[in-house]
Amino acid sequence: LAGEDGQPLYRLGVVRDITERKLAEAELQASSESFNALFFNNAPLQGVIYRLLHDPQGEIVDWEIRAINPLGAASLGQPAEALVGQRASALFGEAVFSPYLTLSRQVAATGQPRLFETHFETNGRDYLSSVFMVGTEYYANVGVDITERKQVERELNIALEKYRVLFETFPLGISITDAAGNLIELNRESERLLGLSREDHLRRTYDGPEWRIVRPDEMPMPPDEYASVRALREKCLVENVEMGIVKDEGEITWISVTAAPIPLEGYGVAITYGDITKRKRAEAALRESEERFRLFMDNSPMTAWMQDDQSRYVYLNRTYEKRFGVRLDQWRGKSIFEIWPAEVAEQFEKSNQQVLAAGHLLNFTQTIPNPAGGESTWWIFKFPFQAASGQRYVAGIGLDITERRQIEDALYLTRYSLERVTDAIYWL
Repeated sequence: LAGEDGQPLYRLGVVRDITERKLAEAELQASSESFNALFFNNAPLQGVIYRLLHDPQGEIVDWEIRAINPLGAASLGQPAEALVGQRASALFGEAVFSPYLTLSRQVAATGQPRLFETHFETNGRDYLSSVFMVGTEYYANVGVDITERKQVERELNIALEKYRVLFETFPLGISITDAAGNLIELNRESERLLGLSREDHLRRTYDGPEWRIVRPDEMPMPPDEYASVRALREKCLVENVEMGIVKDEGEITWISVTAAPIPLEGYGVAITYGDITKRKRAEAALRESEERFRLFMDNSPMTAWMQDDQSRYVYLNRTYEKRFGVRLDQWRGKSIFEIWPAEVAEQFEKSNQQVLAAGHLLNFTQTIPNPAGGESTWWIFKFPFQAASGQRYVAGIGLDITERRQIEDALYLTRYSLERVTDAIYWL
């Protein structure tokens, strides 16, 4: 207050306690420094603070950078000081800006942070960002580089897709078990081969009594012999075990089974099986055909043999063995020059080469020494044969016509004698 002369008489003072404000300012300063230290200076994170920009209607239309850390600047390909004040619409391509704008509006409207994945063309890397509001006019974007993780995910997805395609389309039945032997996965081919629906299949174990499995001789196969059981028990690969699956109608589907342990916790074995029913039937038909051929040839009155293009024996029928007192295992692989006298062997070799050169059947008579002495006359048929491997052979069939030749000779002599006697009587 002042007196009449204008001199102050009293001074009025007001004191206000600002301790809390100072503490709050200090706390804010410390928080700001901590935030800068954590997100902008030392952290391996991409950090940006934006100020929201609105149109006259209050809609967020853009935002400008107010602060950015070194990793954030590196992701945009410019120094941090050059980026401050720039608008996002000028920095990001439409592919990034448009969804980012939508996300910004959602965060501003709800106040809830959101995660956002984006790919920056400036450095070719991928980021996972957390976007959250800071006050009412600012929001922050804190991102982590996930390029390597994305690459791993892409490679994993490729591997999984390859596995899926192989699993579903490979022409093999595939079943997977857990560590206890319960069937937990199978493909479509396994349903066809085993004659079971997926549901029926998955209700079984790999060694359950429901299976009706036989050995190649069609005797029951005990579970201990299953490839899957052995692979799980022995912890090793078990390959190409032939098994017959007996269907409800009694039909047998033959499969070749390979099983291997899966080195993953909780898993047991992977079992693959291919359909060999046609092959087994073909093998059975071949054995039947070979048996018919053997019975026919072994009971034929004619000798039969086969030699390769080096004139080495590869086959003799039972008649040949009996006629010449030998066995196939004695002559197999031996050349005619190791067995027959040189003169006879040369005759055989000459006719073999003639057959191979002509490429068709030849027949002729030949005199052959007997094992007990003397000679026999044979009517021989030889023809060429080529195996699927390209190996050439000469097959032969021989008929002993010694007695017939003797009878023919006797008849000829008798006829000749009668003609001479008739001539003599005529002249008398």
